[in-house]
Amino acid sequence: MPVDGYREIANTLNAVGCKGIQFENCELTRGKLSEFYSGCKDNELSLSRLNIVDSTMLPDAYYDVANIVKITKCTILYLRYCDLSIQKLESLGKSCKESHSLIPRLGINWSNLTATDGHISILCDLMMCAVEMLALFNWEIDVKGKQRLIDTLHLGNSKIQRIQFPDGSNVYKRASMRN
Repeated sequence: MPVDGYREIANTLNAVGCKGIQFENCELTRGKLSEFYSGCKDNELSLSRLNIVDSTMLPDAYYDVANIVKITKCTILYLRYCDLSIQKLESLGKSCKESHSLIPRLGINWSNLTATDGHISILCDLMMCAVEMLALFNWEIDVKGKQRLIDTLHLGNSKIQRIQFPDGSNVYKRASMRN
């Protein structure tokens, strides 16, 4: 689909009242997502769910994802099988920080990714952008990485309330003790 078609997708979603979209294997580029963002902004489109399944997306395209989430007040961002390199996750995190985007629920599904220290560091940074939940599906996270994420949840300034780990376990943020 040509770049300008992505603005039309937003127009159509608005016209039919659709609250969710999945971009699957669309070879998303920053230009395509920028056009979709413009269409969302023009229509004041509200989305409850944005799913992206695209292993061809380059890191710079992730920059626009946070802007789309913010402008549409999207409550769930689900990234599936996107070959999420450290650079892609960094781009998403940087955009979230710069645009002050908060993602209520962030789900990241990867086909048996063995999380490196770099992935864990970026996930800790992304916890500043996710508010309710960070769900990690099909990740291989060692005990050290899992503990680091838990420590960030409890000790850091993250807004996130829960992490769902690949083994199905959930860790909730402890309530702060204030007088």
